[in-house]
Amino acid sequence: MFKKATNEVQILIYENKNEARNGAKDLEIYDYPDKHIITYSKQEVDRLKICLNLNCPLCVNAKKLYAYTFEDDCPYCDSETVKLNRIRIKPNNLLYQLINKIESKGDLNYLNHKKFPRMIRGEEDAGLKQVKAILNEDLKGSCSFISAKDDFRYYYIEKKRSFNIEEISDTVLKGNNYEYYKNPKLLIKHNNIIPEAIFTEENVCFTSSIYSLLHEDIDELKYICALLNSMLIQFYCIFGINNQKDTTINLNQYMIRHLPLVIAKEDVKSEIISRVDDIIGQIKINLGQLNDVSKQLIKELDDVVFTLYSMTEKEQSIIKSRLINQIEHFKNVYKR
Repeated sequence: MFKKATNEVQILIYENKNEARNGAKDLEIYDYPDKHIITYSKQEVDRLKICLNLNCPLCVNAKKLYAYTFEDDCPYCDSETVKLNRIRIKPNNLLYQLINKIESKGDLNYLNHKKFPRMIRGEEDAGLKQVKAILNEDLKGSCSFISAKDDFRYYYIEKKRSFNIEEISDTVLKGNNYEYYKNPKLLIKHNNIIPEAIFTEENVCFTSSIYSLLHEDIDELKYICALLNSMLIQFYCIFGINNQKDTTINLNQYMIRHLPLVIAKEDVKSEIISRVDDIIGQIKINLGQLNDVSKQLIKELDDVVFTLYSMTEKEQSIIKSRLINQIEHFKNVYKR
């Protein structure tokens, strides 16, 4: 029916609910033509609920940001919630249970705009045009410039080009006073079905395929960096929100802001932050290449994150086997 389609195709078959006997029928998901993926009993497809009250403190309707909860009433404004109803076509029953566990252990409102109001994607249109006009193939300028495709990967930025950012008016570039490029920040590459992140205090400008997240507590940014780069959250992005196979889709801001990031105790959080510093330092020393030390540090950090989400050894093994076979970074880290 869709032989020439270049993207993944989904076909939903509906019937009149009033005419269906014995209530809602089970929802069956197949990988065409006959590989059964999962059955949603009586069409119960999602445990999560959402608050659509425009006066809710976590609501930014223009950016599709709302309060996510498992409760019938919003914990932030007491309004009645509605079912989110995400139909996931990729995970089987086992993976679906894992996704539900991750969501229940994490906080889907952790990155809300009240706590993290400053998040913006990089330059485009007029700003990008002016940057490229004065861009040099060296690092003598006051600000480096990177592209998501060629210069950015887990925990590392490869700087090749630069420009003097002060030569462009701060009214043209994003922000008010170059703060998204000059301030300490968490950079999040989002032009994929998974995020890649790095904390940096260097002057860096970038394209719209990268988000810059600011916060007065830089340790908070380092902690988020660890979670976004972890096996667990990358697994969740692949199977929990995108449902894609071989296609590429951007992680929009609302997807990133609603990732289930766990709230850690201060001692555990400090341990994670220290490990992020070690990983960044080790990869920087090796000019972006992973060695045995950095690989071991990443594995140990993954183990800490698994523990935070109460993942059993069996659950960890499932996540690892999926990620190692699907993402080159983890294949490189975990290969023997």
